Amino acid sequence: MPRGPHANGHGVRSRGISSLKVAVVTVVNDLGDCTAVLAARGRPGAEQIRAGLAPACVAGSEVSTDMRSSYAAPLSEAGAASHNRYGAADAGEDELGMVNALHERLRGFLWRFRGVSTRRLQRYLWWFCWEEQARRSDASREAMLRSHVANGSYESTRRDLEEEPQPFWDFWESRDESDVSNLV
Repeated sequence: MPRGPHANGHGVRSRGISSLKVAVVTVVNDLGDCTAVLAARGRPGAEQIRAGLAPACVAGSEVSTDMRSSYAAPLSEAGAASHNRYGAADAGEDELGMVNALHERLRGFLWRFRGVSTRRLQRYLWWFCWEEQARRSDASREAMLRSHVANGSYESTRRDLEEEPQPFWDFWESRDESDVSNLV
């Protein structure tokens, strides 16, 4: 790794969009179903947003987003019925409230782990989405776990986890040694 880990689970302290931070595309509908996909380092472009929208079914839906222009093309390609864009001052609780609430719950979920490796972040996002769906389900947790054990399969071994590739590794390969700071 070109830089040392952040000490004691503390994250990057720079505000705003930074290439050291990872963007996650999140989608939530009126039923509470959510999707969270690891998108890119820094500000995601249209290609990364397109990949993040792939697991979500937005065809025929009315979609509300912030003012970022890179959402327009992927949403129209995915078949969204309408795309409403809201600035921070314009959006009320109805427009972006569900997404903001999902982001807050995701922050709380990840906070209890005191720092999550970028390498394993997608697995934590899957866990979070499963918990969100389990929370809204009518079945008991015991019944849900029994059905997962009966119908699911465990495809990963410890060796698979150890050999899992680091996401966005090309970011580190493209940087000069002089660009890398070892301060934590």
